[in-house]
Formats: sequence, C-alpha cells, structure tokens
Amino acid sequence: MRTWKNYLCMLAALVATLGFTSCESDEDIGFDLSGLYGVTWFGDMGAGDSWGEPLDSYITFTSGSRPDHGVGTEDLYYTIPPFEYYDT
Repeated sequence: MRTWKNYLCMLAALVATLGFTSCESDEDIGFDLSGLYGVTWFGDMGAGDSWGEPLDSYITFTSGSRPDHGVGTEDLYYTIPPFEYYDT
C-alpha cells in the first residue's frame, strides 16, 4: 500500500511538470507582451526617489520590425497628486 502511494505521488508530480510546460516560442511570448503598437503596464514596482517618496512605474513594451526585437521604457511618476514626472 505504501509503495502505491509513492507511485501515485511520482505520477502526480510528472503530470504537473508536463502540464505547466509551454509550447510557445520566446518570440510569440514577447509579441504577446508588447502587441503591435505597444502595451503599458503600470503600478507600484517598489521604486522610490532619493528622499524615499514612493514612485509608480509605467513600463511600455513596443515590438520591433522582427519578432525577436523590440524596445522597452520605464517612466517613473510620483504616487501622490499632482502625479509629477520623475525620471525615465
């Protein structure tokens, strides 16, 4: 009985590892992240200015002329009104 449990645990681990693998190439994943005209992610990424004030990050990914090329920028803004620009 104990060996059956070990075999079932090993089978479950094998199924889990095979189930989480990806069949997409890196280029496909990169295009999904950036899209044709760019996609911007924003939020608190843990950035702060030199005085310790929290900053929000706006990260923009734009695909290039080929599937394996692109550009990314990060703009930082203060989290409190008037949400002034800090740095790129």
